Amino acid sequence: MLNAFTKTRLLGQAVLAVSAFLVAGPMAPAHASSAPLYNELPETIKKAGKIHVAADKLPPYRISSEDGRKVEGLEVELIQALEKQLGVPFETSIVANGPAIFTGIDTGRYDISFGPALATAEREKRYDIIPWLLSKPAFVLPAQHGLKTKSLMDLCGRRISVMTGSAAIREIEIMDGLCEKAGQKKVQQVVMPDQNATLLAAQSGRADAFSMQYAAALYLLKTRPGEYTVQTDESNSLTTLRLGMILKSGSALSPVMQKAMQNLLDNGEYKRILQNWGLDPASIDTIQLNPNSQKR
Repeated sequence: MLNAFTKTRLLGQAVLAVSAFLVAGPMAPAHASSAPLYNELPETIKKAGKIHVAADKLPPYRISSEDGRKVEGLEVELIQALEKQLGVPFETSIVANGPAIFTGIDTGRYDISFGPALATAEREKRYDIIPWLLSKPAFVLPAQHGLKTKSLMDLCGRRISVMTGSAAIREIEIMDGLCEKAGQKKVQQVVMPDQNATLLAAQSGRADAFSMQYAAALYLLKTRPGEYTVQTDESNSLTTLRLGMILKSGSALSPVMQKAMQNLLDNGEYKRILQNWGLDPASIDTIQLNPNSQKR
């Protein structure tokens, strides 16, 4: 019934600084002299000796312990591979939610976020985006309310909580057209500030379902069995979207990160990491910088 694609944000709350050691584990980054892309890094990064990353709690990308002292997940493995390409460590700070990530990028407090954030031409006017995943929607229903679905169209006319600025908003707009064509009512969007708020809206009965990345939905089903069901787009009627890293517009780090990610794709590390987390169907064929607007 389900197909393995992705997007979501779960339980983003307190601001917790996490050291590069805790995020990437004890593996040291490649020495600068042996890292293939070290010489291409901006001088500001070389001087700082590290790359500052903004992130929220987003399984399976970033799975943080309650006290924030242990972080694991797909992004941790990706960082370890990128450190070998760049020759500098990454230092990750766990922040409250998506808006806090964008604010941190805007102010220059952070160099990058791995997102994965929706890549659109409009967003690329303000930021540099490097897509590294494809996404299809998953709609999660709390079992406690007894609502069951057999297809995507069973959600027509229902209330679905979505995170502000997320791919789900565009996906539901497309879904509305399908509902109207079938003579059914449009979905009622309940827009919330972060992923945790979308989950709480559905749990409380304010919404019938909430939208997530498929990978995060699978993680939720695994860790809280019996509490939720998931409805996906079985017919592939909704568009496939690209999700990516976020950097400040015109950042000198952007083309270097694009090259580093392409190197990981070419040497097989990218696919291996995605396979470890069951996300290989969401892999992308080539790594591009600002593919929607061709900016830069």
